[in-house]
Parts: sequence; C-alpha cells; structure tokens
Amino acid sequence: MSQDLSRIRAIIFDLDGTLYVSPEFAATIQNAAAGYLAGIKGISADQADRLMATTRGILTEETGGMPTLSAVCTRLGGNVRDLHAFFEECLHPESHLIRDERVIILLERLAQRAPLYLFTNNNRVDLAGEGLDCAIRFGDGHWHGTEATPLLRAPLAPVCAPALAARIRSVRDLGRETLLRSYRPEEWLEWFRAAGAPPPLLTGPLFDSSLVLADAAAQGAGVALLPVKLFGRDLQSSRLVRLFDVEVDVGGYWLTRLKRRRSSAAMRAFSEWVVKQSQPA
Repeated sequence: MSQDLSRIRAIIFDLDGTLYVSPEFAATIQNAAAGYLAGIKGISADQADRLMATTRGILTEETGGMPTLSAVCTRLGGNVRDLHAFFEECLHPESHLIRDERVIILLERLAQRAPLYLFTNNNRVDLAGEGLDCAIRFGDGHWHGTEATPLLRAPLAPVCAPALAARIRSVRDLGRETLLRSYRPEEWLEWFRAAGAPPPLLTGPLFDSSLVLADAAAQGAGVALLPVKLFGRDLQSSRLVRLFDVEVDVGGYWLTRLKRRRSSAAMRAFSEWVVKQSQPA
C-alpha cells in the first residue's frame, strides 16, 4: 500500500458508533429491532432476537463482514423505512447521551489540522420522491414546479456564548475568532458586506443544521450566524448573546407543495393553521 498521503482530499467518518459509543443505547436499539420484527412476524421478542442472531451469522458467512442491523431486518422481511419509523416512536437517544471530553478534544485537534465538516442528515426535501403533501423549506421561495407560501423572514445576525462575547468589541475582532459556517457559504460574506467590513478567511467548522450550529456556539466553539427570531429563548436566557445590530436577510421559511398535486381539504386546513401560527402574536 502506498504511504503517500498527499493525495488524500477528505476523510469521512460517522461520529455515532465511531467516535461516540453507548453500549446501553446499542442494546436498546437491538431490543427495539427485535420488537419490530416480532410485530411483523407474529412471534415473541425473544424468538425474534434469536432469529436475528441466526440471520446475522448467515449474512456474515455470505458477505465476509459483519452485517448492519438494517440488513438483518431486511433479510427477515422488514422494511428500512418502517424500521426507522418504529425506532422514532420507541427510542429516546437523548437519555443516553453524556458529555465525552475525548470527542471534544479530538474534534478540536482535527479542526486545527484540516477543515471540519459536521453533517446531521439534514437531507434536502424531495416532495415528489418522498410522496409528501407539503414541507417547510428555507430559501428564496423559488423552487421549480413548487407553490411556496411565505411563513417567516429569517434575517441572520452573529451570536456566541457570553464568555466569548466579552472579548468581542468590534466587527474587526471577529477576524480573530472561529466563525462557524452553514452549508450556504455566502451568508457570512453578505453579513460582512452589510457591516461594511472586509470578510476574513472563513475556515471554521461547517454545519448543516441551525440547531447544531446554535449548540456549538453556546458551547463556546465560535461565532455563529443565526436567524435570531428562531432563537429568542436562547438569547433571553443568555445562553447566546447577539453581538451586533447588523443583520442580513438571505432567505426565509416557506410552506411548499407541488403545483401538480391537487390540494386536499387536510392540506388546506394545515396550510391555514401553519400560516396563522407563523404570524407575530
């Protein structure tokens, strides 16, 4: 094997189960899968568990590697989408999460050596492919073949943890801080343009979820550009601090549906309700 690492462009790893492991939650997932198979096969959970163990052994012999839980359930007549839906109903991963300083230190070291991208399966909505009646999306409201109803404008402003905010006095000070990024790279550039200042080199970690971005900022990982209207509680509780009055409007939230799909009474009722809920009190 070649030892030349200069050609490596990216290393991708799954944080869950790789850097962060919870044996207790893994056992809970196994039990839930047994419950799912017991339901579709009309057998007990213990019988389903033994059947899964046998099937796992068969798949290991066939493939030469350890099969995933999804592969085992699929071989036994299950459906991955139904399995995950079952998991959503009965699993509570938050009760198994604990702060692991080793993971935090490792991610900090990785970020010092190379650009760090954190993804949380925030997949792009596919109304047609997923058979959805409607979906709430962020953007400019222009999606081909889609009818979009405006819900909420979401101007962005920089926020961070209180301890970090204490040392930031001017826009220029942001150049010395880690600027956390979303998957829309133009946002920081637009904000600095609105603030009348040249943008620094943007090398901070990249996130695909504003919730994860806010959590990272609250933990002191850097400064995040967030839709402040959606994080009022965090600002009121001082979990996050808004740094400057300058904000930039690069999009908003829209209720969308396919134009070719006839609107049902339920869709119209939901649309009326969600539009009403999005209006200021």
